[in-house]
Amino acid sequence: MDYVGSAAITITKVELRKEGDGESDGSPFIVVWEGSEKFDFIQLRNGKFEELPEISIPQGKYDLVRIYVEEARLVIIRGRQQDYTGFCLT
Repeated sequence: MDYVGSAAITITKVELRKEGDGESDGSPFIVVWEGSEKFDFIQLRNGKFEELPEISIPQGKYDLVRIYVEEARLVIIRGRQQDYTGFCLT
């Protein structure tokens, strides 16, 4: 961690899948948040956290979360920058 200047991601969407809906017709996922929020994981350590604004989750049990990441950027101190774009964490 001593060599990392920042480790930032931009999240654009969060989806949930209700427990037991994995075999349903169509998409079993519901969108609970859309927007664009940037977070730097270096700042979110030692008990610090951030929340996505205006997220509303309907009552129920969920077995899968999808987080859509528009961009991820890792900056190394006195070095290079590595960019990653357009992927989904499941």
